[in-house]
Amino acid sequence: MLNNRPAPGQFTAPVEGGANGAEIITANSGISPSLQGAFVWPKRFFERGEIAYQWENTPWISQQADFENPQDAISFFFRIDDDSVRYDGRIRPILDICHGPRPEYLGPVDGLKDDTEKKRYEIKKDEKDKIDNTEEDESDLVDAERRLLYLTDLDYPTILALVNTAPESQARLLADFFHKHLCARLSIGVEFASEGPQIFILDFHLPFRVWRKHKTLLTDERIKLSDGQPLRTSMDVSFLLPPTIDVDQEAVHGIYSGHIACSIIGYDQNRWTAHFAIDTWFDGGCGINDQVTRYDNDRSDGMETDPCSGGRDDAHRPICSPRLWFLRIMGIRLEQLKDEWESVCHHVSRGITRKVRRKQCFPRLVPEGLLSCVTEQDRLHKQLLSQQRLLPREIENSMAMSIMERNLEQIEHMEDGLTECRELLQVLYNDLQETVKIGAAFMTTEVNFFLNDDGHPGNHADCYNYLTEIRRKFNALSQLVVRHPEPTYRHSGDNYDAITRTNVIQLQKKNDRLISITPEDVKEVRVLALMTLVTLPFMIAAALFSADGAVPFAKNWWTFTISLLCSRYVGQIKRHETSGIKNRYSGYWHGNIIAWDAKHGTGKRSLRVSGYGVVGAWWRAQFFMLSPSSIFSEQMA
Repeated sequence: MLNNRPAPGQFTAPVEGGANGAEIITANSGISPSLQGAFVWPKRFFERGEIAYQWENTPWISQQADFENPQDAISFFFRIDDDSVRYDGRIRPILDICHGPRPEYLGPVDGLKDDTEKKRYEIKKDEKDKIDNTEEDESDLVDAERRLLYLTDLDYPTILALVNTAPESQARLLADFFHKHLCARLSIGVEFASEGPQIFILDFHLPFRVWRKHKTLLTDERIKLSDGQPLRTSMDVSFLLPPTIDVDQEAVHGIYSGHIACSIIGYDQNRWTAHFAIDTWFDGGCGINDQVTRYDNDRSDGMETDPCSGGRDDAHRPICSPRLWFLRIMGIRLEQLKDEWESVCHHVSRGITRKVRRKQCFPRLVPEGLLSCVTEQDRLHKQLLSQQRLLPREIENSMAMSIMERNLEQIEHMEDGLTECRELLQVLYNDLQETVKIGAAFMTTEVNFFLNDDGHPGNHADCYNYLTEIRRKFNALSQLVVRHPEPTYRHSGDNYDAITRTNVIQLQKKNDRLISITPEDVKEVRVLALMTLVTLPFMIAAALFSADGAVPFAKNWWTFTISLLCSRYVGQIKRHETSGIKNRYSGYWHGNIIAWDAKHGTGKRSLRVSGYGVVGAWWRAQFFMLSPSSIFSEQMA
């Protein structure tokens, strides 16, 4: 969307009543309003110097070589002067979404190229400053010293339209604008060109997050060619809400990423161009919030507003000073970011608090804040681990296993929730913290560019009110950081210990499930082992004597007794050979299988059998060489 307005002859009078704000801002910056030095605007900013109108009316890319495809034109446009690979870092993210067939004309709303390629200035040709338009069609002439370009969801057609129509003075700077916006960079600054056209730059780039509810989770349609992922992220956070929170059970709650970018490029305070880009893809529908169709519908109804201000300023009563317009737009958009961040933090905090309360047997008041909610989950997690580790041994086996399984399910569910919440909070915290840092840097350094008493429109007297609003909104964002501090690193050690303890309990559960036996089971094993000890040697000897033709000696009681003794001797040798295996298994089945404990005053006694005894008895029974002394000589407690 384009907004072209001729510069008026006079500016509005400075806003009165800004003395208090001046004192506050000055106190924060430590520099007086009569600042001289590094933060003084150059003289050329206030003077209407000569510029090459013909060059400003001519797209820079049209004066260069012919290109086979749009990607080559974009790549050349952003390299500016040569083909050095040092430009790949900022060109690659732009080309990453500029793929596919050449975009076609999309109509009056999206036909940005048809508007921007119109000649911006009338060219005076004779000495009497008369305007000769005989060679030019007036329909292709705008005659605007101030131009606003409003861009939503910056994509391939929009980038190509700007590349094909931008003059040389903007070509050197649009690459940085596109790169910062597409990569969601943070930046607020003032800059004056030291080479090339003598221009100034005012820009801010701010990422943000929004909480939206739709029937399905939306995804950004701008797909990166490098990895096939959307340019902006979407996170389904419906797990934070109970199933009965909405009447519409099919609604999907999501947190979506976005970015706001604004860049003012101009020669002086009278002739400048503003590019404003904002993401609206997560709103869905048509004609709502910051979408272009909303302002186009308003214009059809006879109400024309400045879309860069979110429709709050009348386009027919513009702020023509670039310094004031910059601060006004940044203040409005910071308020929008603050509201979106507060909404996200509110929903996430409530969701985590609700999850914690549902996990408690006796709900109690959980302190507000994202970190406090996760801390409460940590406390409940540790409580479950403690209960699991201290299960009473006197409980019947089936009941104990039931309690253990239930606790383990709760622990696993709690750990899944903790992992999801921590990852979500870490992403949100990083974005919010970086925004607060860049705001603090602006209010410490770049703010001094707006505190000069230079006697021109947009000096310190005009800027105070806007600066106090900006400072207040950055302070509100910093309060969100204070209320919701960083959650991950402070509790990483506790989280690791909790996971370790959970793994130990899970192994213990599997161990107990596999080898848990009762005293009756032990007695049964002992009887079976004794029967095996007594009967199997006789069965082996009987089997040998029943093999007709295979036994070379006579079958009588004497040879039968000798066979029994030989079997006993060979089995004893086999027992020593398998002792290593026995020890290996006894090490695996470390610990006690059954706890016999009379300390609880139950009046019962139980048997404590080590895994060594059970596995050893099994191996000796297998090799038929177990004697009563060898079976029952194992250590019993």
